[in-house]
Amino acid sequence: MIEPVYPKAGNGRRPYPLKVMLKIHLMQNWFELSDPAMEEALYEIASMRQFASLSLTKPIPDETTILNFRRLLETYELGAEILARSERLSVAQRADAQARNDGGRHDHRSTELDEERRR
Repeated sequence: MIEPVYPKAGNGRRPYPLKVMLKIHLMQNWFELSDPAMEEALYEIASMRQFASLSLTKPIPDETTILNFRRLLETYELGAEILARSERLSVAQRADAQARNDGGRHDHRSTELDEERRR
């Protein structure tokens, strides 16, 4: 969905991996952080860095990089779809976990998780 429009290496600065930027975008939305606050959180909160597969030993996306990624999603109207898919996957994962916790009884919602993973 995003990959066709995401910058490729060789056209200026090497872009951060798409997966990293997507995780940052999701966290920014989940925690309602501004671009500068998201950058600061990546430096200050180890669990956020870990979720985004970042470390302090390598460059961390700055607020402008975060802004540019968000604008890319807005330009191609991808932001809402990404958040909706993330929410559907989260709901399906919770249902799957609940089904496992219910003594292994099959729950139709676990098939929803399988369907969302295939998308």
